[in-house]
Amino acid sequence: MDAVAFLGPLSGLQEDENEPGPTEFEVDDGGRTRHFDLDRSRIADTHGQRGQLLVLREITERKAREEVLQTQRDDLEVLNTMMRHDIRNDLQLATAYADLLEDDVAEDNQAYLDQIQSAATEAIDITKSARDVTEVLLSAGGETNPVRLDTVLEAEVAEVSEAYDSGTIELREAVDPVQIEADDMLESVFRNLLTNAVEHNDTDRPEVEVATEIGADTVRISVADDGPGIPPEERESIFAKGETGLESDGTGLGLYLVQTLVDRYDGRVWIEDNEPRGAVFVVELPRVS
Repeated sequence: MDAVAFLGPLSGLQEDENEPGPTEFEVDDGGRTRHFDLDRSRIADTHGQRGQLLVLREITERKAREEVLQTQRDDLEVLNTMMRHDIRNDLQLATAYADLLEDDVAEDNQAYLDQIQSAATEAIDITKSARDVTEVLLSAGGETNPVRLDTVLEAEVAEVSEAYDSGTIELREAVDPVQIEADDMLESVFRNLLTNAVEHNDTDRPEVEVATEIGADTVRISVADDGPGIPPEERESIFAKGETGLESDGTGLGLYLVQTLVDRYDGRVWIEDNEPRGAVFVVELPRVS
């Protein structure tokens, strides 16, 4: 570190006896910002000679941890807002329809029962995503390890297919048993993409096709649906935190989780057009060599 750059912030502090105590300052160390804490105390010897005791500590790592914790707190606050808003609305809707069915469920009231079931399913999905986001935020900087793609992807296709039997979710072909550098949260990436493809579909029977493309260094997983599609101008913002949570039919929480996890795995996620209609969500992740 340049001595002049380091000593510059200390200039005048030693002579200022009116404001003893801790002082924080930062120094530019060749493009890297380093943080320090200077604690000053007055001292005097038996002859009345006065001075100051200076204790200098580097607090760069502490500052970095504080920034991470603050980010996590902010993210949890957003999560809490989404949870309270969306779950409350779904449960209120379910309660309203349940009131209409207090006496019996006649055939012409079957639509009400279907609506209750749909609202309950969406509420469950929200709580799953909220749980996953919380785990991700609390484990920021966690370690990754090799995870088999076929095991995770095939399990999530089967689980979401069972939960949404009104649609069709299929693998285009068998998944190769390649490994991806990820963690236990990888399943959340696929679950949220599959759920999103079904829930935001405007057809009577949604059709979703999952495909994989194995490269030398990466693996691409595509989730194609036959829904309304996503306009190009919305494709980047749709993954952002809180972009759709309070103003649309969905929370946007699942896609925010997808982006967060893919970033953690040093991967990419983007959206393409499907033919003849719909959207294709593509995830590219580094494979273990």
